[in-house]
Parts: sequence; C-alpha cells; structure tokens
Amino acid sequence: MNTPVSENGICPRPGFDQRSLVVLRRLAERAGYSDTTARSDRFEYGDLEIRFRYDVSPQGVSERRFSRGEVSFTGITFDDPEDAARSVALQLAFEVRSQAGLPRVDGARRSLAFARVARVELDAIPWCALQPDPVQALDLAAGDVGSAEDDVPHAVALGRLVGNRPDAPATLDGIRRAHGTLFEYGDHENASRIVQRGDSFDVICRQRASEHLIASTSHVEDAERLVVVLERSSGIRIPGPHQLSAVPLPRGVLDRSRGLATELEWQSDVDGASHSVRSVARAPGRSSDFSSLVRLTWLRDVPVNVLADTLRGRDGAFAVGGPVGVTLGTTALIRAFSRGRGGFRDDAQSAVVCSEFRRLVRQGDLPEACWEPVREAVHGTHMDSWSSGLRVDDRYEALWPLFEGPAPRLSDETVASVDVEVALAAVEYGLTVVPAGPRVARRFPVENDTVTEVWNGAGWSVRPGAEFGHPMTRSEAVRFAGVHSWSDLD
Repeated sequence: MNTPVSENGICPRPGFDQRSLVVLRRLAERAGYSDTTARSDRFEYGDLEIRFRYDVSPQGVSERRFSRGEVSFTGITFDDPEDAARSVALQLAFEVRSQAGLPRVDGARRSLAFARVARVELDAIPWCALQPDPVQALDLAAGDVGSAEDDVPHAVALGRLVGNRPDAPATLDGIRRAHGTLFEYGDHENASRIVQRGDSFDVICRQRASEHLIASTSHVEDAERLVVVLERSSGIRIPGPHQLSAVPLPRGVLDRSRGLATELEWQSDVDGASHSVRSVARAPGRSSDFSSLVRLTWLRDVPVNVLADTLRGRDGAFAVGGPVGVTLGTTALIRAFSRGRGGFRDDAQSAVVCSEFRRLVRQGDLPEACWEPVREAVHGTHMDSWSSGLRVDDRYEALWPLFEGPAPRLSDETVASVDVEVALAAVEYGLTVVPAGPRVARRFPVENDTVTEVWNGAGWSVRPGAEFGHPMTRSEAVRFAGVHSWSDLD
C-alpha cells in the first residue's frame, strides 16, 4: 500500500493503494470523466463546472466540491482510504447506471446503498450498482473475504455452497493439502481443487486414482466462479435467443482457440485487465468442459459471494443478463454496419446495429480496417438523404456525427464480438461468422413458411450447393436445419 508524504515530510496515514486507483480511474472514464487525478494522496474527477476531490490527511480522507471556481468542504471525512474508495466507486457506478438508461435509484435507496457499501469488495461495487435492486445486490455481495492467507478469497461462501465444514471451508476432511492448493472439496474418491501454479490458477478434478486438469484461469476469482459452474451448472440460466442452438459466448468475449487448445479471453469491466481461461481437450475436437468455460464467461463480472449465496437460496438459480456475443471478422463487420443506404427492414435490428457500432467506437474495440469503409457508407447515406429524398433510417443517420472529427482510438484486431443481430445483418449479404464462433441462424422461405438454417462453426446446415433462399420441402427443411420437430423452428 502506498503512503503519501506531506509537505513537511511526515507520513500522516496510508493513502489510496494502486489497485483502488486503477478501479476508480476506470469507473471515472466509463462515467465520461476523462480528466482525473489519481494519486496515493488524492483522487479527483469531474468536468469544467463541477469537480470532486478526495485528499488524504492526518485526519482522514476529506471530500471537497468545486463548483464554478468555488471550493467547499462537504463535511464528509472518511477514516480509511478504502472506505473512501468504495464510496467514490458507488457514486461513479450510479452515474454509469444513469448513462446506461437504467431506472433511477431514488434518494432513500441510494442512502441504503451507501450504508452497505463499506462491507463490500471494491471490485464488486460496479456490478451491484447496475442491478435492478442495487441494495439487494450489495447485501448479497457482502461477506467474509480472506479467511486465511492460503485460501481462495471467498472460501467461506464457496465452502458453504459445496458443503465443506464451517470451521474449515477451504479444506477437504481427511485430505492433506498439497503445496499450492487454495481450495478443495468433495470426498476421498471424487474431489476437485483450485491450485496456484505461478501466475495461473488451475481447477483440477480427481476421480479415485486419476486426475485431470479441467482448466487454467488467469485470476483466482475466475477459478472460484468455475467451481460454482461445475457444481451448480443447472442453476445458472443463460440467455438463449431463438437464433442460437447452443450455449453462446457473451458479448465482449473472444474465442482464441486453436487445435486441441480452447482459450477464451475478455477484458475486465472493473479495471480493464485481460482475463482468460484455457483448457486442452484430451481427444480431437472441443474440450468436454467447453460448455462450462462458456458459462464461466457469462459470470465473469458477478461477485463470487453473490453467486454462492444466490444459488444456496430458496430458488437455487441465478439468471444471467446481458446480450449474446458473436465473433465477426472485419469483412462481415463492414457489411453489417454499411446496410443503411438501402434502408433497414427491421427497426429493432436497426437499433441494435447502430448501438453496437457506437459501443465499439466508444470502447476502442472497432477494428481499424472497418473505420474508413463504414465512414464512406455513412457519408453516402447522409448525402442521399439530402440530394435524392431517399428515406434513410433515422438511427443510421444519427451515426454521422461520430465521423465529424479525427478518427477515435481503434483496435488492431481483425475481429470483434458483437450482438447476434449484427451477425444476422451481415448474414443477409451471404456472409458467415468466423470459425469456432457460437451458432447463428438465418431464415429463408420454404413454400409458405420460413425455416431456420444454422451455422455450426464450420458451415451452414443445408444441402451443399443450395442457394440462399432456395425453397425446400418441409421434411427437407426440418432434416437439414438439424431440429427434431417443426415446432423447434418457432
């Protein structure tokens, strides 16, 4: 932990640690505050009119408010910089909530939330603030952390979930811990454990005399979440739009798998750090645990205490929200984002496509190769609306201001993870998603009805050589779409 030094050389008290400063800076950026000061003795954020500053002094951490040149002490002083960091994080997270268009939290509920935040880990606060009921989420996220230095951080909650003894939540009865083991559960014949090996955390399964590595994670909390998935997979409800026939990847997760090695990668919304989970199949094809790894990515930002307590509750289920993600290459992205000149046929899809483009631009995830082609398409659409009177979707027209000025920060990647509706927009031009992506469906006419054609990671489940939109009989459609009955297509 960093210790600020005052002007007279005296170290008054510990200041903000680097981890807290990274999280607060990240949250301030998400809330739209690019001008921040993040030091061990001070954190400051705001805009040209109103700013907030938190100074570390011998008396504690004092909050000051700057309003159009006037400075005032708000009367709030925190004894501990960690408490100040939690309070600031919750305030910033509420601003992110408002910008996301979520329902406003009234004053009484905000006061309850601030009263509970002192018992919650800093990393858990952004997720809690974005939930329908932030107060309830904070209550679930509160709990014992770090019961022992050689345990996983959430051993108490995780131990209750898997049935370990209350007085030894991270230990399997009668089994001597091996070096590096942080958590173990099960019995003498079948058990699983989390083991730290260098910078990675392995989840290992033992069945009598044999062992195998389920997966390696880059962060210990992800290993904990994987244990939750392995033990309570049926209680974790993943969004399943009718377009998808398997557990899909969420938006923002990239599939880096090659050969027998499965690797999923994402960026933390809390501090921007890169996370990953890796597994190697014991036979050609996907790892048998691939579905569990995908479920882990859906839980990547959910506090472990929330997961464990929710799954132990009366309902015993945890519903995951958020959009499904599909990995598209640059060519497909350009086609999807350049559809406006002919006009969108579906208002809902129009809104999703335009929203996704703005999101990729704001987050710096749009591949650089996409910028100029999409800019030209948007410019052409913009000029058409003025010169020819051709009706253009208003949402697409609203993209034009993004291109008025210098190019933003762009990604050097050749793929991006987007909502499934964007993939469907690209598919309408006869393009497909990149290999190893989640399954995506497209529809084409069959007699007087429509049938769903499914992308399985290597190709479309349709007769080889059949043209897009080629009519098929009902029985052929059912067979080639890989469904059991006609009702499955609805």
